[in-house]
Amino acid sequence: MTTQHDLQSDTQVFTTIMNLEMNDKDRSPRGGWNSDARLEVLANEIVRYMPDLAQLLVQSGMQKMAA
Repeated sequence: MTTQHDLQSDTQVFTTIMNLEMNDKDRSPRGGWNSDARLEVLANEIVRYMPDLAQLLVQSGMQKMAA
């Protein structure tokens, strides 16, 4: 069973990634989401912690590409 503490820890992952200073060569200005590395990390965390959201994003993306 998931406890409130576990849920809070999971949501902190997204906040940490968003505010984390990345030291990769494609890093965009602080707060920007243009960094490929940052987006890749965020995508992996969404798949890991919120698989239902990941599936919804995949389906929505495929629908937009088909339109």
